[in-house]
Amino acid sequence: MFKLHGPVNTKINLVGKIDNQLKPMQHFFSLGKQIYPYLLVNLRSGASFIRVDAPGQYTRVTGTSIGVSLAWGISRYLNLFRDPTDLCTAALKGDSSNIDMSVGEIYGGGYKGLGMPGNMIASSFGRLKDLDTCNDLS
Repeated sequence: MFKLHGPVNTKINLVGKIDNQLKPMQHFFSLGKQIYPYLLVNLRSGASFIRVDAPGQYTRVTGTSIGVSLAWGISRYLNLFRDPTDLCTAALKGDSSNIDMSVGEIYGGGYKGLGMPGNMIASSFGRLKDLDTCNDLS
């Protein structure tokens, strides 16, 4: 059973929704027709990528099962964090190069034929495969 701990219990209700009193204020603006087309990305338990061409005219381009829930689930499974707020704070302070592999690490530099610089992420979480324990994360 999944149970939230710490101050999150006061922010998220029993069905997993943010308490309405704690939601940020929404500000609406309009760029008119200059905004179209645009790509709408909805990132929650998974991710959906939707091309919006005009009001009411949109196409789902692609999607993935990988989203925020994956990051939260992994951190809970590995007992790294007990509160999603702590996870977000650590992510802001962290350096993804400690766990992600770059194009340069795989190819010994940039992959010029495809225009990929050496510091581009090639494998998210790729360095984790070489860790002996979770304590090795920095």
